[in-house]
Amino acid sequence: MKHKTWARVAVAALCAVLLAGCDQPGLGVASDVGGHKITDEQAASAADLLCALVAVDGRAASRAMINKQALASLIDLELTRQYAKKEKLTADPTLVTELSQQGLTFVDQLPKKNREQFKDLLAEISTSRAILLAAGARLTNQPINLQQGDQLLQAGGMGRLKFEKSVKIQTAARFAPDKKGWPGEGNGSVSVAKSKPAKAALVLGQDRSEDQAWAKALPASQRCGG
Repeated sequence: MKHKTWARVAVAALCAVLLAGCDQPGLGVASDVGGHKITDEQAASAADLLCALVAVDGRAASRAMINKQALASLIDLELTRQYAKKEKLTADPTLVTELSQQGLTFVDQLPKKNREQFKDLLAEISTSRAILLAAGARLTNQPINLQQGDQLLQAGGMGRLKFEKSVKIQTAARFAPDKKGWPGEGNGSVSVAKSKPAKAALVLGQDRSEDQAWAKALPASQRCGG
């Protein structure tokens, strides 16, 4: 019995020492969402874009928080894709285009290097929102109507939340995941972002606003905007 106890202690110690850790998503992987791997490169790219959007919005934020929010956004999008596949939901192309147009207003405010990435991610987000609208319409037996978009999104989000409980999310320890696997302080799925540029570009997750004076005082390498 003592040998088993020491073995467990040794494994726990090894997990604590190695950054890769035990029950981690794997080398070069930021998060594993139901078997779909979001790479470090993808997470970093999304964080760079969100960092640029924070600057456009005239705010400041720590890079650490932005990294977590960007990954949470990618997890959110992947969960909706998996939910759509399971429930055989599709996004109306016309609706996707209409939703995308709402965000294109801000593209010219971004640095040129971020604009194409912005458009691509905006298309993904618009597709995700169209799927949730379709889910909400099905669950409430109502037609898709953007005037009732918030209600339909809420209903679709609740449907996805039930599905989400069956999905295992493994996120790298450096993103400080909660028990479910969401980066930082928890699930930010299908939330409403505060600022227009941020709302147009990313599902930012929970409002994890930071003190602006503190954020602006951070070294340039550790902050976005400011």
